[in-house]
Amino acid sequence: MKLVKNEFQLTSSFFARLTRGKQVEGLKDMVLYIRNDGKEWSDAMSGITQCEVSFLDEEIEQCQELRMVMEEKDNFIMPVIVQTNEEKVYIVGNIKAPSMLDAATGFVVADARKIAESDNPCRTTFADISFRGQLRPNPMSFVGKDAMEVYRNTLSDNSLSYSEKQELKLNILSVAEGLKSKYTKERNAANVLFAKIMAVLSEKEKSQVIMTLLMHKEATPDVIAKKLKKLLDRDAMGEQTQCRIVVSEDDGSVNIDIVNKQNGKSRGVDLSNVAKAIYLLNLLKIKQGDNALEPYDLKDSEAQFKAVYEVVATELYTKNYKDTVLHHLRDYYNEIENKMCDVFSHFDEDYSPFIVNSSMPIVVKNEYIDISKRLMDRLLKATGQTYKSV
Repeated sequence: MKLVKNEFQLTSSFFARLTRGKQVEGLKDMVLYIRNDGKEWSDAMSGITQCEVSFLDEEIEQCQELRMVMEEKDNFIMPVIVQTNEEKVYIVGNIKAPSMLDAATGFVVADARKIAESDNPCRTTFADISFRGQLRPNPMSFVGKDAMEVYRNTLSDNSLSYSEKQELKLNILSVAEGLKSKYTKERNAANVLFAKIMAVLSEKEKSQVIMTLLMHKEATPDVIAKKLKKLLDRDAMGEQTQCRIVVSEDDGSVNIDIVNKQNGKSRGVDLSNVAKAIYLLNLLKIKQGDNALEPYDLKDSEAQFKAVYEVVATELYTKNYKDTVLHHLRDYYNEIENKMCDVFSHFDEDYSPFIVNSSMPIVVKNEYIDISKRLMDRLLKATGQTYKSV
């Protein structure tokens, strides 16, 4: 274990310290992980608003990387969003009792903020960090602790598949009867399901749901259900779209256009080279028929990303992949959505099937994606693939 030189005067120094070690797989930056288990700790965690708090997974506890940065006496760890020479900085220590968790979390978050705002050249600025709860209170607080915990856990649950999330969304009206029940147990179960559904809905979808309910408040439940299904069923939208994605080359430049199949009207999607490479990797995944119902996993795909980037940008990608791509994925996904939103303002349909992010794949059908043969050959060669007939 390497102790970090005392470059920072930790406000939490009476119960915590800084250590440096390898990246621990499964731990997210700026999340406080508690090693202790039990109802008292769980209850204390449900009331934390300064940052996201979670129990340490048993498998992670056994990994060598964690043992190198935590001692037996430690019962919490927070990875800090600073990375230098492939090493990670952690705040670790011991919180003696669940009753102290709230105050201790405040100290740790303050220290993490100070480190993130330091002059480390590899840091991400504090403006880029979302301390869930401190900047955005848990929106499920009005329906109880169980719902709050489910909402928080669902937000960070990477095990939920895209199909499972879509099923939750499309069953949004199923909670209505439970919410109105005279029985506490049924109401609580409905509250928990409601929280889970809210966690998987995007901000855009939440706004659409509210608008639909306001516009059709006098309609029957069946009519409202059909309206909600129409706006939340991305897969159906992808099958029924009147637009196609056309990817071509022009004087060495790779262009992505959205073209209306009926009238030929076309709009270009002007993306940065990094965002364009991310989008092309996802298109290539669909064209190759590789589990198109999940977004392209960029976590362990540095070589593939660089290969596609170099086709797009016609230059070598020499930057640190984790710092410049993985740590800013949300920004690039937002860029893609913003550009698609702008493009589809010229078409009479929703852009949702055409976007991709960490939880939503592009759901446009293979036959609605046109990549020029020459470019397709170059992309396959660069990524070491052969063409699959799907």
